Amino acid sequence: MSQDVMLKEAIQAVHQGQRSRARDLITRLLRADQSNPEYWLWMSSLVDSFKEQVYCLQSALKLDPGNPAAKQGLVLLGAFPADPDISPVPPVLRRWEIPLQEIPRSRLQENPFLRLLVYSTLSLLVVGFMVLGAFGINMKRTSNLAFIPTRTPGPSPTYTSTPTVSNFTPLSPTNTPRITGAPPLWTLLDVTYTPTSIYISTPHPINEAFRVGQLALSRNNLDVALENLQQAILIEPESADILYAIGEIHRLQGEPIKALSAYEGAVEIDSDFAPAYLGRARLMRQLDPKAEVREDLELAIELDRGFGEALLELTDYLFEKEEVELALEYLGAAVHVMPGSPLVHLYQAQAHLLQGELQQALEEARLSNQLDMTLLSSYKVLGQAAVLNEEYEEAFTALDTYLQYRDSDAEAWAIYGEALYASDQYSETIKALDIAIKLDPNLPDAFHIKGLAYIELGEGQKGVNEIYRAIRLKPNTFNYQLDFARALFVAERVEEAVGAMYPVERLAEDDEELAQVYFWRAVMLEAQGENYLALKDWRKLLELDEGTFPQDWLETAEARLIDTPTPGLTSTTSPTLTPSLSSTRTSPPQATGSPTPGS
Repeated sequence: MSQDVMLKEAIQAVHQGQRSRARDLITRLLRADQSNPEYWLWMSSLVDSFKEQVYCLQSALKLDPGNPAAKQGLVLLGAFPADPDISPVPPVLRRWEIPLQEIPRSRLQENPFLRLLVYSTLSLLVVGFMVLGAFGINMKRTSNLAFIPTRTPGPSPTYTSTPTVSNFTPLSPTNTPRITGAPPLWTLLDVTYTPTSIYISTPHPINEAFRVGQLALSRNNLDVALENLQQAILIEPESADILYAIGEIHRLQGEPIKALSAYEGAVEIDSDFAPAYLGRARLMRQLDPKAEVREDLELAIELDRGFGEALLELTDYLFEKEEVELALEYLGAAVHVMPGSPLVHLYQAQAHLLQGELQQALEEARLSNQLDMTLLSSYKVLGQAAVLNEEYEEAFTALDTYLQYRDSDAEAWAIYGEALYASDQYSETIKALDIAIKLDPNLPDAFHIKGLAYIELGEGQKGVNEIYRAIRLKPNTFNYQLDFARALFVAERVEEAVGAMYPVERLAEDDEELAQVYFWRAVMLEAQGENYLALKDWRKLLELDEGTFPQDWLETAEARLIDTPTPGLTSTTSPTLTPSLSSTRTSPPQATGSPTPGS
């Protein structure tokens, strides 16, 4: 039978209400040719679950991007944004009332005397039956005595056992879940959240276990989903997509060996099945964040150019490898494949952060979080972007949520400590950064900011120790070297502080950094009593553009030149060292008040 004839028979079966036959015919057509969008459209009307309908319509739209029927179907299902230019059709107003028809009356209804006679007869009959019923019952009774039961013990009652079904597993054991620990993120939603469906290669209309497994998976009931999918693979042992779904459940349940076995089983069945390579790459990165998975991800994309999840996973991998330009190329491809996806906006936020576009990063992070409040990583990126945009309240809210579920993320604790430092909570800063450093002792920024907090608390020597550790991890960093010298100054090691400032000058790359060198070295030289050398630095500062340093620095330098010569300042009258937030911030430090030297 040719494909055209089979399609006509399937359509005829649909019109005749023969869904099973139509579904069987369309399934056979799809197995023969999956590149025909018309087959996918008809299959979308024959499958039972919401996710299968969405998948079929998305497959049709992928093959024919301009297909109006596929677009309209996805819009009606809520899986595709509606065209904003389309206005709703005004309702057609119809008369809904049916005119009443007068029914001609019978002869009895027309004659009032006959009606009175009939109604009177019926009333007498009803009364007679009531009297007969009341007295007739008492006539049949043999005794009016009421016997009270005795307490005489008798044999215990016996019960017949009722057989129950022992192998039945309900999809939803209880209506209200019992939550222990931190509440799941979906409890923050006003409506039930539907997770992204797992990649399905072909529909399985005759496999009831698969349908039930997919339904349970959509409800995040992993145990029931796994049980049914394991039955489904017994029915269709050559289905790579069922094995992939089983692997995903094992991965989410923290069973890496079983997950890897399922992924590799899917590859053995179909070496061109792209999701199996994505699943294996995700699993390897989950076990080892530094795992080399580029080959698997590139192969998945090569096999399916429109595989958005693989594009985003490779984007994330390349960001970690600091291959920003290549990552942006894959991210651009993902934007076209998955428009409006919260993951796309999340990775766009990360891209803006890497490019120093802080406001755009914050906007994208906010949008990602709004689109999917259950996407945990969006809270971390939102917190980081908010800190860099000095939106500290927003940063605390996002990071508090993230750390409630991922309290072992050292980088998140470091960002949290940075927000605390920027909001002048120096003791809390040290506590947060202690956690970060305990989780990962290779975070130079954490040591640096912790040292800055000690400087603000007047504990200069502790600041020296912490910033020295940052320098050992990341030598020749301008901010670290500058703040190390300032920590020495607060620790009253003035001569060493002045000596440490000269190498810092060689690390300066622009006028803003040179301004910081000249200002702080001049302050330190005055505290050492070297007023002549300090005047040289004040003059150098005034030779720079005024926009490269704060206005109060300008006023201080001009005052020093006017008052020349002046006695050297002591360490108890020098300005407070208010350092910059971290190496990621470009604003120069401000001079205020007097420091309290640490011991």
